[in-house]
Amino acid sequence: NLPPADGLIKLLETISQGDYDGVGGLYWTKGEGGMPMIYGNPKEFPLSFKPILPIPDSIQPCNGIAMGFSIFKTEMFTSGKIERPFFKTCNDYAAGKIYTQDLYFCEKALKAGYRFAVDTRVKVGHLDYENDIVW
Repeated sequence: NLPPADGLIKLLETISQGDYDGVGGLYWTKGEGGMPMIYGNPKEFPLSFKPILPIPDSIQPCNGIAMGFSIFKTEMFTSGKIERPFFKTCNDYAAGKIYTQDLYFCEKALKAGYRFAVDTRVKVGHLDYENDIVW
């Protein structure tokens, strides 16, 4: 991932406001027809991790963030509220649980009362080495 020079400062600025426990920069999946890696509208029920359209230049609440360029309050990992393991890739098709470590962690953290957002001001390039393209 290729974060902007001011990306970390912006994420720190956002998380220091206190509304969110984890904040990520905005980037897209690789390939044609890629999707924004900002998952689930927290105002919709039932809980979902469907990709949602980013709102330009905003702090956008969501249910899950990609972890390629993100920060978290350390309390999330030391409080004991989130069951271990923190990260795991799930491929349980029968149960409908198919996701990487990012959303596995976010689901557990949400259930423990933590909140996430994407700072869409922080636009992160997603490098595709094989095709020499930045998405």
